[in-house]
Amino acid sequence: MFSALWGLALNPLYILLVGVLWVVRWGLYLAMMLIIASAVLSLINPQAPLAWPLAALTAPLLKPFRRVLPMVGQFDLTPLVALLVIQVVLVLVDPTVVLALLGGH
Repeated sequence: MFSALWGLALNPLYILLVGVLWVVRWGLYLAMMLIIASAVLSLINPQAPLAWPLAALTAPLLKPFRRVLPMVGQFDLTPLVALLVIQVVLVLVDPTVVLALLGGH
């Protein structure tokens, strides 16, 4: 299947690398969903039962951005910047891009 998709021989390292890249991608998608849910919930109902756990889960992801980016009025733009950075990382860890950089066809 891999040789048909990317023109590569069935090298176990390529298969392992693609598997790791997909796990990383799904982790990034999960982080995006948590950040979006936390941001929407903080705007709609900050006292909701899920607001505190979502804020606790996203705080380590947003903490580096909060050190650099100040609040704009009462709005925290760090979720937006974090989502943009995650989108860039998703492009960089695309298996087709990585395999092309490693010498695939």
